[in-house]
Amino acid sequence: MTITGSGVVLSRCDPARPREVRRFLAAAHHVHEHCFPESRWVAPLTSEVRHYLDPAKNPLFGHATVALWVASLRGRVVGSIAAVDDADWRLHQRRDGGSFGFFECVDSPALAAELLGAAADWLRGRGLRHMIGPFNLTTNYTTGFLADTFGSEPTFMMPYNPPYYLDLMEACGLRKAKELWEWSVPLDGGVPPRLARLTARLARTTDVRVREADASRWYAESETIRDLYNRAWQDNWAFMPQRADEFAYVAKDLKPLLSHSVVVLAEAPEGPLGFLLALPDLNPRMRPLHGSLLSRHTPSLVWSMLTGRGIESCRVALLGVVPEGQRAGIAALLLGHAFRSPAAAGWRRATMGWTDPENVDISRTIEAVGGRQSKSFAVFDTVLEPR
Repeated sequence: MTITGSGVVLSRCDPARPREVRRFLAAAHHVHEHCFPESRWVAPLTSEVRHYLDPAKNPLFGHATVALWVASLRGRVVGSIAAVDDADWRLHQRRDGGSFGFFECVDSPALAAELLGAAADWLRGRGLRHMIGPFNLTTNYTTGFLADTFGSEPTFMMPYNPPYYLDLMEACGLRKAKELWEWSVPLDGGVPPRLARLTARLARTTDVRVREADASRWYAESETIRDLYNRAWQDNWAFMPQRADEFAYVAKDLKPLLSHSVVVLAEAPEGPLGFLLALPDLNPRMRPLHGSLLSRHTPSLVWSMLTGRGIESCRVALLGVVPEGQRAGIAALLLGHAFRSPAAAGWRRATMGWTDPENVDISRTIEAVGGRQSKSFAVFDTVLEPR
């Protein structure tokens, strides 16, 4: 299907065709290289995103149907968008809802309206009456638009976009539905003093044991983590439970990073209570690759992944404590143990996020260990009126 208007051609992409997906992903490169000269964007690896978008490889497509569009003007790719009809989202969030993601666009409200209109029409045609995003492709992955600090470096696997994306959403009639936060915690190669004092006090008053995950039993450990995640996050905004095959897909991708990541679990005599996953921030090593492993800079990335050297920060990507342990200081114990890990010895800073500002408990915990809220992200939505 092709839609034309104002010289722009909007075409559907087949996610099973690598060449079409590469063209779809070219929109982000055009935007950040030609429309936003001050961009700090770090391109994800094209090979990984192609794999993620392939219905034959990603188990997400077992419950989600995805449509992709790419916009071109005189042969140049100038925009992209995905629309997602996810049965799990409709089961756990909105029965009449779908989402959009992978939104990239030059600074043109008219083009943004065409892209969002294509996604909205497709969702509307499937009987849906609400659209929210951006989610790539669910809230378990990249979520939201960066809403401030555009001059700062983006964290590994967190959103980054030009500031005008927020204006495009409002110009197209979408409203801000949710704000999300990222936090920064100074480490200087060790445990923040406030966190050290807090965990020492907690250790004297609890029978909870914190240990590092056993990499030799990674898939068994990851199933424990999946169970903890689903229990710990069930009351959080936009929660989407992780199915076993989906989490195994993610765990497989994480395995090469394990030797220089930190994965810790908190266990009480009655069973596991929480977990933490901190990933090395590979963005400084990935930036020169421009999304391609066929780069002379690839050996530097591989060297850092193998040795941990040259990595000065981490991202605490997941931190979850089951409801019965959330008032017992378990999150602080997990953080304290993580930052004492040998893998964390060279880290000077940790970022944490995203978190929900309405989750006061986690905000207080992060502030108590010396963290400060450093970035915010915006999620937008709109009602899909019948045509």
